[in-house]
Amino acid sequence: MGSTFRRMNALAYQLEQAYAEGILDQTIKGNILDALQDYIEKSIQREQHRQLQEWRKTVGQLIGEDSMELTSFTGNQSEEDIIYEEFIKTLPEGL
Repeated sequence: MGSTFRRMNALAYQLEQAYAEGILDQTIKGNILDALQDYIEKSIQREQHRQLQEWRKTVGQLIGEDSMELTSFTGNQSEEDIIYEEFIKTLPEGL
């Protein structure tokens, strides 16, 4: 981020100089606008990445909590044990 900030400061200085000297032409203006657009797009991408990481962290915590609740609900039974018990419940009495 530091290099981007320095680059933006350099472009701002370049813009001020060009304006003061009356040489602000389309090429310079285009270069500055392109650099600003790149900076904005990178900032947006960084923010989206940060939000995605935060979302993943939150979802991971929720999944972990749900797993803990399921484990406490079923005890330490394996999935096969639970399926077997459910199957036994469906059999007619006396079998």
